[in-house]
Amino acid sequence: MLNHLKQFAGRWMVVALMLVLAAFVLYNHLSRSLGLDAEYNARFAPAQVSAAIRNDIDVLLDRCGRPDRITKIGGFEPGPLVAQRIMTYKRAHLRLAYVDADPVGHAPPFDWMLSSAFDTRTNRPLDLNTVQERLPCLAEKPR
Repeated sequence: MLNHLKQFAGRWMVVALMLVLAAFVLYNHLSRSLGLDAEYNARFAPAQVSAAIRNDIDVLLDRCGRPDRITKIGGFEPGPLVAQRIMTYKRAHLRLAYVDADPVGHAPPFDWMLSSAFDTRTNRPLDLNTVQERLPCLAEKPR
């Protein structure tokens, strides 16, 4: 009986590790396919940054105002390892997902980074051009 229990636990550990690996691969693929690295920084980085603006969520809130809905995931024990914030703008049919860019286990305040954007009607990922079309305030640079 004990031997069967050990085999069962071992199999679940393998499945859990595979799921974590698949999540990292999916995140990497989505961030590259959406161009969320250098292209994002070049396009949406403000020319002048206020001392109050520290991360991507601060830029979003400063330029576009408060979203219709904010969902908070993780950043607590027990919970997901990577804290997330999901901002939903109903009029733009847009859901923006942000993840903590700090190392795992880093205490708040978090350094939020845009990870993906989705259409709320179809739940399909969107590229940066579509995000800019739907939320033109995000691309506006302060004067």
